Amino acid sequence: MNFTKLVPNVFYKDINTGLKIFVDCLEFEIGHSELDAHQPFCVLEKDGLRINLFQNAEFAKTILNFVWQPEILKKFMKR
Repeated sequence: MNFTKLVPNVFYKDINTGLKIFVDCLEFEIGHSELDAHQPFCVLEKDGLRINLFQNAEFAKTILNFVWQPEILKKFMKR
């Protein structure tokens, strides 16, 4: 199986943090935005790349804990 496209979902406690990083610093453009929604999200684009940003404090914390705990990552990688 060959993948031709990967669109990551990135979660933040406050989506504005992600917007500062990707839009202000890395110069991505907002392709779609629902920042006023109950659960804000947007699609960012640059040079054929696409990233989905979401505001979800629980997912942001869970994923961060997963990435920074090597013992959990090792268990996951063995599957």
